[in-house]
Amino acid sequence: MLTDAERTSLLSSAAGNLSGPRTDPLPRQDLDDTDRDRSIGSVGRWVAVVAVLAVLTVVVTIAINTFGGITRDVQVPDVRGQSSADAIATLQNRGFKIRTLQKPDSTIPPDHVIGTDPAANTSVSAGDEITVNVSTGPEQREIPDVSTLTYAEAVKKLTAAGFGRFKQANSPSTPELVGKVIGTNPPANQTSAITNVVIIIVGSGPATKDIPDVAGQTVDVAQKNLNVYGFTKFSQASVDSPRPAGEVTGTNPPAGTTVPVDSVIELQVSKGNQFVMPDLSGMFWVDAEPRLRALGWTGMLDKGADVDAGGSQHNRVVYQNPPAGTGVNRDGIITLRFGQ
Repeated sequence: MLTDAERTSLLSSAAGNLSGPRTDPLPRQDLDDTDRDRSIGSVGRWVAVVAVLAVLTVVVTIAINTFGGITRDVQVPDVRGQSSADAIATLQNRGFKIRTLQKPDSTIPPDHVIGTDPAANTSVSAGDEITVNVSTGPEQREIPDVSTLTYAEAVKKLTAAGFGRFKQANSPSTPELVGKVIGTNPPANQTSAITNVVIIIVGSGPATKDIPDVAGQTVDVAQKNLNVYGFTKFSQASVDSPRPAGEVTGTNPPAGTTVPVDSVIELQVSKGNQFVMPDLSGMFWVDAEPRLRALGWTGMLDKGADVDAGGSQHNRVVYQNPPAGTGVNRDGIITLRFGQ
C-alpha cells in the first residue's frame, strides 16, 4: 500500500514525462498521376483475366458435350400397338428425334405402331433419331380371275396371289358350269386385304323350283307368272277342254312339281270345244236330249242295251258315258243305257 509521500512522488514523475520533448508526425505524401494510372491498369488486367477464364470455361464445356464427351444413355420405350400420335409424343418427351415409316401389317390396326428402330428397351444416346414403323393395315392385293376353274385350282391361284383364307359357296349355274367356279366375292380384279376371306362361288347346276298353278290364266299372264319363279322356257299344247278357248288348263309337268328352272314348261291351252257332262241319271230320253242340245252338243247318241233295273227305272237313264262332270266334245258321241 502506497504512502502519501510515495503517491505524490509518482504523480510528479508522470507529469514530468508528459512535458518532455515531442516527436513530430511524418509529413503526408501525395501520389502523382503516374502512380494513379499504374493502380488502375493493374485492376483492369485482373478483370480481363477473369473474363477470359469464363469464356474458356464455356467453350470447353460445349466442346466436351459436342465432341465425344460423356453422353447420357436413354432406353427406348415400348410403344408397340399405340396410336402413332401417342407413340410420337412419348418418344419426343424422352428427347428423341422422330422419323415415321409407313408399312403394311396384318395384325396391327392402321395408324398404330408396329415397332421402332432401334427396338424397344434398347439403350441409345439422348437425342438420337428413332424410326417409328406405322401400320397401314393388311397388305392390299388384286383378286385374280378364277372363273371356270375347279375349287382346288382356284384356291391354288389365289394362294399364289397372296391370299390365304377361302370359303366355298354353291350357286345355281348352267349345266356346263356344274362344279366350276362362276365367281368370287370380292369379285375378280378388285383390290382386297390379303387377310380377308375370299368366297369362291361354285356352280351347282340349274336351280330347282316348284311349278306354280297357272290354270285359268291366259297364256301371256301364265308365262309372266312362271318367269317370276325363274322359268323361261315354254311350249304350248292345245287340249280338249270346257274352259274358254285360249285359257290355260294346266301345265306339264303339273303344278307343284319341283323341276330345274331351265326346264321347258308345257302350257296346256284349251280349245274351248267341250261342255261339262251333266248328270242324266233317272231322266227319260225325251228330257235328256234337249238338255244336252242346250249345252251345245251336236253329236250322236249311242244307245246301249237296256238294263234290268226294276219297274221304277223303266225307260230311264241308268248308265251314261262320259260320266257326269267330265268334259265332252260338242261333236262327240254320248252313250246312254236305259232301264227295261
